[in-house]
Amino acid sequence: MKRVVPAIVFVALLGGMLFLGMGMLETEAVPQEPSILDVRSSMRRYGRQESIVTILANNSDSFLVFPDNQYGLKIYQRQEDGMWQEIINPNYVSARIHTIEPGDVKEVRINYDNLEVGEYRVVFEGWLREDYTTFVKGETRFQIFPHPTFQIDVLGNSFKVNDHIELSVTNDRLNSILFNDSTLSMELFILNEDGKWMKLPSPLYNDKVPFTLESGQNYQLKIPPFRARGEYKLLFKGQEENGVEVKGEVIFKIE
Repeated sequence: MKRVVPAIVFVALLGGMLFLGMGMLETEAVPQEPSILDVRSSMRRYGRQESIVTILANNSDSFLVFPDNQYGLKIYQRQEDGMWQEIINPNYVSARIHTIEPGDVKEVRINYDNLEVGEYRVVFEGWLREDYTTFVKGETRFQIFPHPTFQIDVLGNSFKVNDHIELSVTNDRLNSILFNDSTLSMELFILNEDGKWMKLPSPLYNDKVPFTLESGQNYQLKIPPFRARGEYKLLFKGQEENGVEVKGEVIFKIE
């Protein structure tokens, strides 16, 4: 992918010649080399009491060595000031050497019992077995919500009365989500003067036709214009094929 950035080029030449030019420079995106230890979370959003699964992949031609059965796991939680604070590892740790073979993949499940709602960063640290000095590190991030949820984005930054609201809904979970209708069982709320959410009639027609959002699928929703200023919340409810109830919500203002 190419990115265009403005640049000012100032060149001073010997003999008093001065050239000043302004233009647009194209910079070629440099492909990054895959890390030796690739770490990812099976999902980016977890509900409380959901299994947190991380996958470790050895992309090198050497064995990777780790100091314990948790592959050198460290867990950090984002604080209110934006800083990351290391927390106690909730998993049972046995100080016994573990390895990952070249090209092999390991799965580490993180005990969620002591993890609160918030954003987390997990880091795994080890070495190359061929020299025991080359340090390797991989990390990933995820969030924990009060309940299982899925991704909802409002397309736009500010809205006024009579503006349409467009939503992008993505099932970023591992299973399909079943809804009662094509509005994704949407409910509408407005924040009243007492600071409480008051339910309003849905602005969309409910066709009452069951709708399935497959894993990885994106769905666009267009909400009719709102006639009153205020802070609104849209709540969506569904159920996975395995019976797990999932909720998604988004909050926005009409100015």
